[in-house]
Amino acid sequence: MTKTLISFVTVSLVALSFTGCGGGGSSDNGNKTSDSISFPSNATVAAPTPENADKVAKTVVTDPTSSITSLGINNISADKTVSSMQLLKKSTDILHTSLKKHPLDNIALNEAVNETVKCEDGGSIQFNGSGSEATGGTITITYQECKEYSSTINGKIKVVQSNYNSDADEYITTNINFLTDFNVNTNQSYNFSYKAGSYINEKIIAFSDSNGYKHPSNIAIDTSYIITMNEMKFGLKDCKFNFKYSDNGDLEYIQTQGRIYIDNTLANYVDVDTAYSPAIDFFYKYNNLDSGIGHYIMGDAKKLTITATGNGEYTTTFE
Repeated sequence: MTKTLISFVTVSLVALSFTGCGGGGSSDNGNKTSDSISFPSNATVAAPTPENADKVAKTVVTDPTSSITSLGINNISADKTVSSMQLLKKSTDILHTSLKKHPLDNIALNEAVNETVKCEDGGSIQFNGSGSEATGGTITITYQECKEYSSTINGKIKVVQSNYNSDADEYITTNINFLTDFNVNTNQSYNFSYKAGSYINEKIIAFSDSNGYKHPSNIAIDTSYIITMNEMKFGLKDCKFNFKYSDNGDLEYIQTQGRIYIDNTLANYVDVDTAYSPAIDFFYKYNNLDSGIGHYIMGDAKKLTITATGNGEYTTTFE
């Protein structure tokens, strides 16, 4: 029997952002902690100013599923405001599309995997690991000058998948750890890199049925990472998210904990206000922020509240 060891991780996983979260203890199942990444030791909590409040709002004001091309960031203009959510979604799109294209579907499970495949326009991807349909698998994937999707990919990741759902043909749990700096250089003017130690852990909570096809409708994500795009840096630390999709495609975005770095040098951050449950709960309709509220802690223990007022608009208040 053969089975795709690395299945196509749901589109919902990539509906995250260039935020940085870390959580969970380090263990053999692939989970990491934010201690794996060197966040700036001199970073400080952001001062409670209108300018900084607006920076926080820009991390959530745009639906992460919109605006940027599906295989990367080739079409971002120099003057375009890009949310961290959009950037993470599109960067992981490249990764997961590559995993889908090279599924190792001719490799028998319950055997060690040591396979090298050629990339579309040059370079290679090497797979090392083992797995089974029932239990999932652990595999290390090394990209060496892999040229695909108008990009060149270099770096090494570890992917751990478990809890296979045969009805949906998906693994419920997928953990991705970046063992080295993971670089994607596009053929346009934008390049990005995950810092070694970054990780993204995904668990599918629920599926929806559409025309006989099951797709994830509720995904929990636990992540910490630093991503550099050209000279700009984006970071999230100790973050936990939920992404819930309705049948008509509307999105509910929930965050229950974490630290969000709000400038492109990682010098300033805000913490999610865990006194509220959930701390952040926003709804998007037709790719626009429609309703909901978010609570954050800024400098001098000031509390920031962002309230969506519809049509992509919002207000910010301090207390």
